[in-house]
Parts: sequence; structure tokens; C-alpha cells
Amino acid sequence: MPRPLCLLFDCDGTLVDSEPLLADEMATALNAVGLPFQATDYVGEFRGARFRRIVAELESRYGRVDSAALEPLEHNMRANLNRRLATELTPIEGATEALAALSAFPMAFPMGVVSNGPENKIRTSLVATGLDTLFGDHLFSAYTANCWKPDPCLYAHAAQQMGYPPQHCLAIEDSVVGVKAALGAGMLVVHLNRYPDVEQTPEGAIMITSMFQLPTVVARLSRDLAPRAAARAESARHPSASGGHSRYHPGTFSSSFPGVLPMPSLQDQLRGLVYSTEHGATCPDCRQPVAECHCAEQAEQARLAELDGIVRIRRETSGRKGKGVTTIGGVPLPEAELKTLAKALKKRCGTGGAVKEGVIEIQGDHREVLKAELESRGYKVKLAGG
Repeated sequence: MPRPLCLLFDCDGTLVDSEPLLADEMATALNAVGLPFQATDYVGEFRGARFRRIVAELESRYGRVDSAALEPLEHNMRANLNRRLATELTPIEGATEALAALSAFPMAFPMGVVSNGPENKIRTSLVATGLDTLFGDHLFSAYTANCWKPDPCLYAHAAQQMGYPPQHCLAIEDSVVGVKAALGAGMLVVHLNRYPDVEQTPEGAIMITSMFQLPTVVARLSRDLAPRAAARAESARHPSASGGHSRYHPGTFSSSFPGVLPMPSLQDQLRGLVYSTEHGATCPDCRQPVAECHCAEQAEQARLAELDGIVRIRRETSGRKGKGVTTIGGVPLPEAELKTLAKALKKRCGTGGAVKEGVIEIQGDHREVLKAELESRGYKVKLAGG
């Protein structure tokens, strides 16, 4: 049986919704020493950054503060934060369900937490949200490793401690700072982009907008990467023995680490086809001829099983022209019925659209109209982001 992926999770903003509390305490502390800072500045500019880097940046703008005051300032800030975490903290929406689904997979995924925060803060956060039993002592703090994201060394340290090479690890991150750190370490990366209208997912990472989507991505990667890694290793050992065997042409390769076999782009890993001289096009997941493949049906069943009953509507403009599109996700309908619904919604809005990977896209901004229409059809609807 192939070795399972090692899953390495960021903590704040990925597993637990601690960032509003952190931003609030940070604003109180920084303003007390004369550094102008609002809680919204953290999410807008400094999310995922080390506290001392934030201080240094603010000092460059507003002047230096007494260095002797910084250590007790940070100590008091973190003490206040830990007290609030213990009583006010909640998991990120979908995190508990995603971790439960991953724990139920036939293969046991080793899991750890990799954070720029102190270890006691990581532990407090996990205990407060009931997630601590899933990770044990696999908690990797930048303060312990003396290495902070976006430097790749923190993720490299975590992989080494877990006993995995970086290319067999999947990092799950919500901040661009963390995504770049994991990519720099040579890992597969999932970007939980909860602000897609204002934040762009770095090239090379897989974007999801909800933790409910994570188990499907992990399942696809796990099924796909194991046979491809074996094929690449065999090809590396016998480069001239390709003969009539299957060959994979991934398109885009990226690896900056010597000794690491090059990997196909993540989109290829998730969606690419493999060509066999014996069977023609074959599915990269089950390795069966396309005509005999049932992966699409299984993926559809998995998508429906992960839904939480809430239909989420958001406006997306990043990378799009004009007014962008209104997306509708989480509709508990199989693909054929989803297309029928999309047709009715396009007619209702008087515009075009499409269904892509279980999400309805309607051209333009029609959030309020679509919310009212879907609620009239009996769906529980939530406006998200945008």
C-alpha cells in the first residue's frame, strides 16, 4: 500500500477562527506604545506575519518605540489573547467536519500543525476547539524552530520531524505568507482562500474557499500521486525503457530542490489524463480506460456527501473582466439537476452562466435576486464574501 500523504495544517485562520481575537489584542497593544494600528489592518495587510515583523514595519512608518518595552508588551498581549482563546475561540467553519472525514479515510493520514505562533498558543487553540486529540504532539511552532513563515525552513523542519520528504507532504494554509513558505519547501499546497475577491492564490497552489472541500482534494491527490510517483521513480531508474509503456506528459514541472523528482502542475495532478498505448486515454485516478471509469460518479457522490445544507452565494471578480460573476455553491443537487437549476437562474437574471465543478456561475452581480429566488425554492441561503 502506498504511503499516505502527510497533512500539515496552519492553525490561525485555517483550523481555528483566532484571527479576529488576535487582531483585536494586537491593536490594543500596539496603540499603547504609540504605533497606530487597527484590527482591520491585520487582515488587510499583515495576516500570517510574525508579530515582530509587524512592529518593525510600523516603526518604519511612524518611528521607533522603546525596545525595552516590546518584550513585556508582547508577553502581556499573548497572555490576554490566551485567556480569550480559552473561552471565545471557535473552529473555522467546516474544519471539524473536514478533519473528521479525513480521519475516517481507509488510509491513516499523519497530521501536524505548523504555525508562526508560540506552541502554548497552538495548544490552547486546539484544546479550546476540541481538535487537540487529532494532532497529539505534532505541533511545530516558529518560536521553537526559530524560523518563521514565509521562510520555507519551518515547513522543512516539520516534514523532517514527521519523517516525510517535503514532496510527500500537503500543506493547508489560509494566508499567502504560509502558502509561499510551503511551496518554497517543495510541498503540495492547498490555499484556503476565504477572501477570493481581494486575495489571489499563488501559482502552484490549489485554491479552495471552504474547508468542506478539503477531503475531496486530499482524496484525489492521494489516488493520483501514488501511482505517478512510482511511475516517475521507475522512469528515473530506467530512462530508456519506455517502449510501449504508458507515458505521462504533465505540461508544467516545478521543483527547486535538488534530488526531488519533478512534479506535474497541481491542476494536471487533479485533472490530467494518462495515455496508454494499449487502452488509449485512461483515467489518472483509477487507471481504467475512460469508457470504464466511474471516478466522476464517485466524485459527484463525494461532493454531495460533503455539503452542509447551506447554499452560499458570493461575487467573484478576481481575474475576471467587467462585473465578474455571482457563484452559487453548496446546492444539494446532482449535476444534471444542477444544470437545470442553472438554466432557470440564468433566465431569471437575464444573463449567461455555466456550471463548473458543482458550482453555478451567473454572469454579473445578482446576489440579492438569486438569494430571493433560491429561498423561494426552499433552500437555506447565505451570502458569503464579496
